[in-house]
Amino acid sequence: MATGRDMIDVAGPDGETPLYAAATNGHAGIVDVLLQGGASVNAAKNNGYTPLHAAVSRGHRRIVDALLAKRADVDAVADEGVTPLHLAVSSGKRRLVDALLARGASVNLASDTGATALHMAASAAAANPSAAAASLFTALLARGANVSATAAGGVTPLHLVASAGLRDLVESLVARGAAVNARTRRAGATPLYVAAQSGHGGVVHALLSRRADVDIPSAVGVTPVWVAAQNGHVLVVKALLAKKRAAGSVAAAAAAASAPVPSAGGATPLHAAARGGHDAVINALAAAGAAVNAATVSGGATPLHVAAWHNQVRAADALLARGAAVGAKTAGGWTALHLATGRDFVVMVDELLSVAEPPVDTPGPGGFTALHIAARRGCTSVVDALLTYDAAVGAVAATPADGAITALHVAAAAGFRPIVRALVTAGAPIGAVTAFGTTPLHAAASAGATEVVLDLLTAGARTDAADARGGTPLHAAARGGHIPAATALLAAGASPQVRDAVGVSPLALASARGYAHLALMLQEAAVAAAAAAARAAAGGRRPGGFRAAAGAASSAPGGGGARAGGGGHRPFGRARRLG
Repeated sequence: MATGRDMIDVAGPDGETPLYAAATNGHAGIVDVLLQGGASVNAAKNNGYTPLHAAVSRGHRRIVDALLAKRADVDAVADEGVTPLHLAVSSGKRRLVDALLARGASVNLASDTGATALHMAASAAAANPSAAAASLFTALLARGANVSATAAGGVTPLHLVASAGLRDLVESLVARGAAVNARTRRAGATPLYVAAQSGHGGVVHALLSRRADVDIPSAVGVTPVWVAAQNGHVLVVKALLAKKRAAGSVAAAAAAASAPVPSAGGATPLHAAARGGHDAVINALAAAGAAVNAATVSGGATPLHVAAWHNQVRAADALLARGAAVGAKTAGGWTALHLATGRDFVVMVDELLSVAEPPVDTPGPGGFTALHIAARRGCTSVVDALLTYDAAVGAVAATPADGAITALHVAAAAGFRPIVRALVTAGAPIGAVTAFGTTPLHAAASAGATEVVLDLLTAGARTDAADARGGTPLHAAARGGHIPAATALLAAGASPQVRDAVGVSPLALASARGYAHLALMLQEAAVAAAAAAARAAAGGRRPGGFRAAAGAASSAPGGGGARAGGGGHRPFGRARRLG
């Protein structure tokens, strides 16, 4: 037969007793009645939580006192290793913390993750810094909390308060012997590292005064100096380098300022600062002796290359002022100017060209100059800037696919009319030929860039220029089925009857590739040209060109058929990507 006590402690499916329910919901009077009736003060739910856990988590002070008066287990451990003290500390309930400590709660019990009450107090203070949070933290220290306890991953209370910039708490911990050089297990971060990463100068000074090691790297080889430089914390960088000078020598500080990180391809703190555009950090590192032209192992990039690639103009300015080599090349052969040009960073380009001897015509792979790159990418403003600095408009780049091309060839092939006009105005050679004999007019005609074709014709480009295979610009237009470009060439006097080295005419090309409308137009132009030639011969005169034929051709229907494959040299390959 069930007794009264059995009935008072009857539990639900989850193990919850009446006392637990009353404690959870703050019914102090019912708690008193149940306790007086003999309810089990430590009866736990299935998850290990006792009425004391419940009352503490809800902040019911009177119920906590009543449970403690009945000798509730202050160190009862629930699932995940949680004690009532953990709950009180995490919620910042100082009065409950004091009550539990007064009853002998163990301050160093750890949860399943290894976190002690001090870890939890540190996390609470970091999340909401306040005098109350600091006071609670100090109260645990006064009770003998283990200052070097490690939670999951090797995190100590010192890591937590250092990362949050809580200098007073940092000093309290190190004064009690906290391990200043403790490293987390996975990241390998020390308290100094996390403070430097977040830019907490006061904490950095406090740790350095307790002999924190400036040179201990993270698990991936990043030092406190490097991570502070990456995040732009100039005062922290200066403090760390000053410590190196004080502890060793000027050379030691220079070594720290230049230390490469293997996991980052050998990037130094200067590379990190350049990427973020932190010019003040760059100046501090350079003043300490950092190598401004240090190259990464992975790609041979200097800090100036990094600044150019990320468009960090102020960083580039600082590096140039400190002697960065503007003409230095990456392992792939690119200068900072090439990189900035390829990304259309006109302000950066101007910055790099403002030095005493700008490398405006320095060739990259294949002989590509910055002007070639800008022309190929359609960077009109950059082209204008380069021309302002007297870039060589006739410079030739030799690649297997393109064969000795000028910037005008490149721009014409891409159909970038403003760039073509700028280059022509600057004196680019209209008749320049590649190793395959193609002119800029061939390139424009092949691409069907009619407006560029017209501009080149206006500038004096020859319609009868033949490439290495005897093909004219009209052959190029016919090969691509470009009716408007072919019309413009015919109107300028291009011969519709001309044949290449193997006897193929533009009409034959268009016919072979199925361009019916273009073929009809070329046929009519050829007929008209032949008639004009006959009339000229009959009258004893030389024919006056083929403009009449072009007029007849321009009345032909527009459009073109599907392209046929095979045949003919493509004057330009694909645009090269910067590497």
